[in-house]
Formats: sequence, structure tokens, C-alpha cells
Amino acid sequence: MLGCNSCRLQGGVCSSDCPCNRSHNGGHYYNDDGLLGALQGSNRGRVGFSLRECGPACRCSLDCRNRRSQQGLQVKIELFKDDRKGWTAAAAEDIAQGKFVCQYAGELITIAESERRLAIYDRHEAPCTGHALLIVREWLPSCQACLRINIDATKVGNVARFFNHSCGGGNLELVVVRCSGSPLPHVAMFARRQIATGEELTFLYGGPSDGTEAVAKDDSVRRACYCGAKECLGFLPADSL
Repeated sequence: MLGCNSCRLQGGVCSSDCPCNRSHNGGHYYNDDGLLGALQGSNRGRVGFSLRECGPACRCSLDCRNRRSQQGLQVKIELFKDDRKGWTAAAAEDIAQGKFVCQYAGELITIAESERRLAIYDRHEAPCTGHALLIVREWLPSCQACLRINIDATKVGNVARFFNHSCGGGNLELVVVRCSGSPLPHVAMFARRQIATGEELTFLYGGPSDGTEAVAKDDSVRRACYCGAKECLGFLPADSL
């Protein structure tokens, strides 16, 4: 695991020659305003890039600007109840493009356990209620899956569990973050574009639910989508069981 135990510290911040700040970030970086650069558009539920931040192997503190996604909730969020969607969340302030919003926190579970829970959720909860089990697939340029992360925030999670789906990609981007010295990555949520006060916070839950890929075998468990996007497919994405 790449670390920076030998890096120079400048006011608690890793210097520019710290390995965590160099080219292995794949062109994604935090600028002086704390914004993540080079954010791309939606890639249909596939995370095509990741970010490396300083971590336990580094000598800097949590105030280091290369630890943005480790510093807790960074924006003001308001929760409200929607008649069709249930609980949802909206920005309570303007959010700049590239701003870190929060992690998607919950139970990190195995693939087998995620499939077991999905079967239970679909059997007992559809079509009226939902769950917050997120499956994130990180893809290589060759389009071969290299990592699957299963995070269940249904019972244990943070405010991200209230972020709803948008077939159009939403205004939040998922980024897999690896921290130097930490064996497990986490999933961070950044603003894909400028978000206005009062705007609902949404992201793409997964692959399309149009019957061509990644849908439940039993159509009776497919839940209606009310995202309102012009690209809306009518149903929420569902991973194949």
C-alpha cells in the first residue's frame, strides 16, 4: 500500500511531492477551493475512475486537503417527505460542482449476503417501500469489472440513504476512494454540476431497468420510478438475482 510517511508537512497538509498527491490520482484532484476536478458525466452505474487520498499511512492530519472525503458531511441538507418517493433530500445551500457532499455509509457486506438481502427486500418490501442497498461496480477501461462494493444502508447508514434515483444520472457522482494505509475503499459522493438551493439530491442507482440488462427476474418486484427526468425508464434499477 502506497504511503507517504516520508512526506514533508506544510501546516498539516501533505506537500505537493507527497505520493498521494501525484499522478496516480488518474487526473482527478482537489483544487485550492476543495473541489474535485475532471468530474465526468454519468456512466450508467459504473464507476470508471477512483481517487486516492492520504490515509493512516500518511503523517498529515484529517485537515489535510487531500482527505476531503474523510471530513464528514460538507454541505447543508434538508430532508422532506414526498407522497410517492417517501423520504428524500434536497440541498439547503448552493453546492459547487466538484464539491464533496458525503460518503455513502452503511454495512459493507459480501456479494452472497447482498444477494440474500436483495431477495428478502424484493419479496417483502416491493412495490410500496424500498431499501438502501447500493451496489457499486468499478470498471476498468477494458469494461471488465474489477471491484464490486456492496453497502447496505437500510438499517445502518447516514443521510445518503435518503438520496433518490434519477434515470438521467442525477446531480451527484459516485467515486471510489482509496486511502493510503487503509485496506478497504469507501464510496464518496460529489456534485456532478452546480446544485441550487432547494434542488433534490439524486444519483444513478445502477444499470437501466428497461428489461435489457441488470433487472430482477420477477417483474412483479420492479418498483415504479418517479424521478421525473426526461430519460425516465419507468422503473427503478434492479440487480439480477
